[in-house]
Amino acid sequence: MKKDFHAQELQALLPALSELFEQVELAELSDGQEEHPGLRVQYERSLDDLCAVITRGLRVDGKPCVLRLSGVLADAAEAGASVREMRIYHDELVRDLLTGTYNLSFWNDRICAKLNACAPAGRPAAMALLEIDGYEQLKQQYDEADMGQVVCYVANLWKRYYDEGDEKVVCRLDENRFAIVCFGAEEIDLESQMRFVYEKMNLVCTITHGMLCRIPFTLSMACAGLNEPGCTDTDTLYKACAARLDGVKAAGGNAVAKAV
Repeated sequence: MKKDFHAQELQALLPALSELFEQVELAELSDGQEEHPGLRVQYERSLDDLCAVITRGLRVDGKPCVLRLSGVLADAAEAGASVREMRIYHDELVRDLLTGTYNLSFWNDRICAKLNACAPAGRPAAMALLEIDGYEQLKQQYDEADMGQVVCYVANLWKRYYDEGDEKVVCRLDENRFAIVCFGAEEIDLESQMRFVYEKMNLVCTITHGMLCRIPFTLSMACAGLNEPGCTDTDTLYKACAARLDGVKAAGGNAVAKAV
């Protein structure tokens, strides 16, 4: 969900949210209060129900507000394993269903905010973008299930190295684009690490359903860091990284962009 709304636009959205949640509340914050920068999920257990409560800070006509959505996850008879269930429900909100990496929602609500806070605090951070080369051509050659397995295979290759809490994360941003973010690292460090990992990587995915087949692939990758001139927040960092990724793809792919 985006952060800025016009009042009329948000009012048109509320009925749809009311169909998904038992309670939908929008409250304007008092003077001096600021909206929370991201999405928060809490779980509340009563004698009867286990509920999820989602709060999202946003601005309506420029005024800070908070949107509160709540709904029942399970009744008391089903809530015996509530801790485990809460973990599952939380993961479903922030994890990509296909690959298990963090999803675009987590990126927008957590990673972007954390990146934006790094530069003012003088903390280094580096981002990498990567894509499977010739993805559209591969989709024409193999079916959806096969390509889903290739995407999962690529995700798992990188999760081995960059899945440490929220300090090293892999996010799936769209069908064929992943982002890796390392807090506390500079661009040249991340580039060197990825180059080392890629040289050892098995670039063949063995399909395990239907008729056994092996799908070879290569990757295009590029890095950027907050230590570089002009990279001061998520947007400028992403644009620098995406421009370098485009250069790698134009040159034929199968490479990590060299540090500038």
